[in-house]
Amino acid sequence: MAIFYFLAVALPYIAAFLLTLAVAAGAGLLIWLLNGRHWWAWLAGLAIAAAASTVSPVLQRLESERITVALAAAEPQPESLALEPGALIHLHDGNHAGITCRPCDFTALPFVTEAETVSLYPVLIDERGELVERTNLNAPTPDRATRARFRYAFMSIPQVWYEGADFDPPAWYPVPVPEDFKGVHMLVELPPTGIIRPAELQPLYLRVNRQYEAEALFSWGFVTDTVQRPTPEEILADLAARVTAK
Repeated sequence: MAIFYFLAVALPYIAAFLLTLAVAAGAGLLIWLLNGRHWWAWLAGLAIAAAASTVSPVLQRLESERITVALAAAEPQPESLALEPGALIHLHDGNHAGITCRPCDFTALPFVTEAETVSLYPVLIDERGELVERTNLNAPTPDRATRARFRYAFMSIPQVWYEGADFDPPAWYPVPVPEDFKGVHMLVELPPTGIIRPAELQPLYLRVNRQYEAEALFSWGFVTDTVQRPTPEEILADLAARVTAK
């Protein structure tokens, strides 16, 4: 079993290496034959192969940056945001890469007096696996008989819950939706009742992020790594740079 796992992991690297050798040999031989059979023809062939192996990864990076810029331009991102101090509840999916933000310290935000991180389940996602139409974020829960009066909520929600909900997505939901769309990350101010309706949220700050297989340079696109852009940590850092306490 271990040998099969090793081959599955190593196969993209082997394919990239063999293709580079084949292109380098072919290009080098052609230059060698057409330019007086100089030794440097083989180095030129290798350089051509190395350059060609980066074409697909570089094009992917350019397209990814274009999508990121387009999404950011459509998001509610005020240059500065002054907020009254208050408690914050952070809701996320702890098992979702690109959604969870374990090292994020929300108490470091200047307006947050205290913070609590809880799971989306069952606060926002019910037992049927659907995004609830209405919920009270200040209501007692099985793990706590009483809750502090949260003034703010920072929610990190996988896109699948909004897309599968039985109500139309809010006006700020990205259109068109990128194929690699991962999740919605938003800061909202709670009403005094603590009751929110996910279909009607008006974010103070909102970012969306994507998850895709990023192609490694010099790999012809065979070698990839799963990445999120931007990461939840980068989103929190961006929010921290914009917000101040009144």
